[in-house]
Amino acid sequence: MTFGAQPRALRAAASCLALLLCLSLSACGDGGRPPADVYVIAPAQTERSDPAPAEPPAVTPPERALPAASAPQAEEAPLRELPAVERTYVLNQNTGKFHLPSCASVREIKETNRLDHTGTRESVLAMGYEPCGRCHP
Repeated sequence: MTFGAQPRALRAAASCLALLLCLSLSACGDGGRPPADVYVIAPAQTERSDPAPAEPPAVTPPERALPAASAPQAEEAPLRELPAVERTYVLNQNTGKFHLPSCASVREIKETNRLDHTGTRESVLAMGYEPCGRCHP
């Protein structure tokens, strides 16, 4: 079998191996002479036909347990409303925002625009103020 009769990919692989062997031998300082115990072994040629590309396996989503429509449900307890808590808020009359007193934005409010208010959050919202985006009161 001659070297020219091999497929192109196999010839390229053999060329790469030969180049690597030459580079490694020249780096040894032996003047490029191969040692007596080094042999170049060509890979075996196998006849392969181009197989059809393999399709990935079908992935099915896990089964989800659906709630049974006929299952009797226990009586739901009515939601209790939390009592309205009064606290102190800082209102910015210029921007229409309200803040917690510990908010970093409070330091930037001018005294002419600042108003301290004690009341519930709902009462401040009813006054038309919007919550601050930093402290989320």
